[in-house]
Order: sequence, then C-alpha cells, then structure tokens
Amino acid sequence: MKDLKERQKKILQFLVDEYIKTAQPVSSFDLLERYRLNVCSATIRNDMLVLTKEKLLYKPYSSAGRIPTTKGYKVYLQEINKNFSKKTKPKIKINIVEREDLRTSLSKIFKEITRITRNLVIAYLKKEDFLLEEGWKEILLEPELKNDLYLKRFLEVVNFIEKRIDLIERKVNSDFEVFIGKENPFYRYDDFSLICCKPQTRKEKIIFTLLGPKRMAYKKNISLMSGLLNEFNKLNV
Repeated sequence: MKDLKERQKKILQFLVDEYIKTAQPVSSFDLLERYRLNVCSATIRNDMLVLTKEKLLYKPYSSAGRIPTTKGYKVYLQEINKNFSKKTKPKIKINIVEREDLRTSLSKIFKEITRITRNLVIAYLKKEDFLLEEGWKEILLEPELKNDLYLKRFLEVVNFIEKRIDLIERKVNSDFEVFIGKENPFYRYDDFSLICCKPQTRKEKIIFTLLGPKRMAYKKNISLMSGLLNEFNKLNV
C-alpha cells in the first residue's frame, strides 16, 4: 500500500466513524456535510477513489457511498492505537463484592458493558469451567443481525466460541488482542470482530471476549475493554 496523505487518512477515519454510526454506505456529500474537512467535494471524491483503489474502501452494489474493508478497518485501528494509552481507566465501575461469588459480580459488570457496547460478551472461568454470556438482547438489535444469513453466521461463531473457548485462550498470545474480520484465527467469516482479554488474575484464570459486527465502535470498545483489563489485573481474584 502506498503512503496515504494525512488528509486521506483523516477522510478514512471520518468515513469509518460515520459508517459505524449509521451502518449505511458513506458518500462524499455525507463527509462534507458532517465533518470539517476544508476541501471541496471533488477533492473528497478523488481521495475516496484513491482509498478504494488501495482496497481500504469498497462500493457496494450501485450505491454512491463507500464502506470500509477489513484492510480499511486495520488502517483505521492503527491510527487509533497511535493515540491510545494503555493506562486507560474503565468507563464503568468495577466492583467485585466479597459476599458475592465471582460469577454474580462478573454478570453485573458484563451487563453494563453490553449496555454500552451493544455487543455480546462471552467470559470463561477456567478453574470453575464456567461460561458466561451477556448481551443477547442488545446484539440482536444491531441492523446486521436483521439479515437471516448474517444471523446464522453469527450464531455459528458464538457456537464455535462456546465449544472452543480453550482454543481462544491458547491462540491469544497477549493479554489484549483485537481481531478484525477474516484475520480472526478461530473462524473464516469476514463479518465480525472480536476483542479478547486475558487478565493476570491470581486465583482464577479468566478470558473474556467482546464479539460484534465488523462495524463495531472500536474507539469506545477498545478503551472500555482495555480499562476493564487494567482493573482486573489489580484485583485479587
């Protein structure tokens, strides 16, 4: 891939942000109307053409708008990571209550995460051999899940994770990883993204994952899950 101009990187960032919000192809007019780009529509169209040729965007059907590709999301994520602090504080309160068992406390925490992210959390307590899922009500409201084929694939992915959570634990090489589309080592579908966390807990080995459409809100979700991981690493659980 050739080096992108800063303006083209910014257009890619804005276009992905807009697509994440709307789930609709984004046109040059959309970007010109909603973002301060200080350029004319022809310049935006030319830059979108460059991004399309670089396979960062694609044009679905006959729509005039563009949608980010997996490669486009990866470049978008690289730009996010440049300004991302690993010392991120969680946007929710982490409260492991002594009188509650760990399952109950985690269920409350993950319900709050799914309320914010609208994605599905799947957590595994290895010592107890216990699988916890939260967020079905939220994820089923996402527009992608209205498509029967997409829903079928999503259920297949969840079923795979449920059965092979041990594989995810082995394949995730660090305490925090983001997998976009087909770069996911666990299944072939290009429709979904997965954020995996492995806290360095003392008593119980935990892995939790956030699963959602490839259109997930990466900035918010990465910040939230990274902050959550940092807090779990401090807990005596």
